[in-house]
Amino acid sequence: VYQEKQQPSPSPPLPTIEPSNEITPTGRIHRRLRFLWIKMTNQTQKTRIITTKKASENLNQKQKQPRKPFKKNKPEKVYQEKQQPSPSPPLPTIEPSNEITIKVEGSEITVIPTEEEVKHELSALQEGVAEHALNPQEVQTENAENRVEEIKEKKERPIWKSKPSPFNSNDYVSLSSDMIKLYNVLQPSEGEYQKRIKIVNRLQKIIQTKWPESGASLHLFGSSANMFGLKDADMDISLVINEEPMGGAKRIVIQLGNLLKKKKAGKDVLSLPRARVPIVKFTEELSNISCDICINNLLAIHNTRLLSTYSKIDPRVRQLGYIVKYWAKMRKINEPYQGSLSSYAYILMVIHFLQ
Repeated sequence: VYQEKQQPSPSPPLPTIEPSNEITPTGRIHRRLRFLWIKMTNQTQKTRIITTKKASENLNQKQKQPRKPFKKNKPEKVYQEKQQPSPSPPLPTIEPSNEITIKVEGSEITVIPTEEEVKHELSALQEGVAEHALNPQEVQTENAENRVEEIKEKKERPIWKSKPSPFNSNDYVSLSSDMIKLYNVLQPSEGEYQKRIKIVNRLQKIIQTKWPESGASLHLFGSSANMFGLKDADMDISLVINEEPMGGAKRIVIQLGNLLKKKKAGKDVLSLPRARVPIVKFTEELSNISCDICINNLLAIHNTRLLSTYSKIDPRVRQLGYIVKYWAKMRKINEPYQGSLSSYAYILMVIHFLQ
């Protein structure tokens, strides 16, 4: 449907203003402002003309003047008068003695002083050296030359090329005793191991109430079970269960977190189903030990049994493992998420060293 365009209605005519000879107050203000604007523009034009004239005159004067050669400002030489050395005190005079023996052999005459004259002359020489603060090497030139030759022949090595000092057997004994003392302080007692096993058994009973026919079981792994755990270490637990009928690891983690909250088995329960490894974090109520439960981490369980077997072969395995692990912890180089090695890697390096 085409509609005809409606033509706009004609606008009413504007009212005509009749000119009048009277000047309104606003008109006077406009005239005054216009007069001031013209006056200001004229003054600025005059100043521009004057400045351009002066600049051209200065340029002409500079072009007429001959250019001076460019010279660098050299610092003035300061001549200092050479300080003359202070006059040295006179050497003590040696009084000759009357006892002189003269030996004539042909035409040559040799004067041989007595023992007293020789002693007196030596003592006077030593006093003169002390008064003039002379270097004994300057007096004895032969000894100085010999010393220079010795240094050239020796060719002393720098510090970084020098051989390390040998380690005494007493140092080994003291180091071993200090390490054993530290090991006794760091290792947990047998009661703490039993406490962790009781926590696992308590959690096992709670899980069986939720999934009685699934055959679910909890297993300790990591430092709590491999005999290399420090005091107050976290508990790492793996839940071994068939995931398919349960809906996968993510769903199991959510259900497990809700179960722990319902049974009040732990405080600060946090389920992380979207993490790279789904996990449940909480703190055990009675012991205040922080625990992490993951799903079907079978490789970690086997590695824990392997390290535990190595630690039982020789007591020194455990001792050295504790020391290296504690050293890495104090240096803050045992955190893999910050680019360093894990504690498990350090224990493997200790076992390889001992092998």
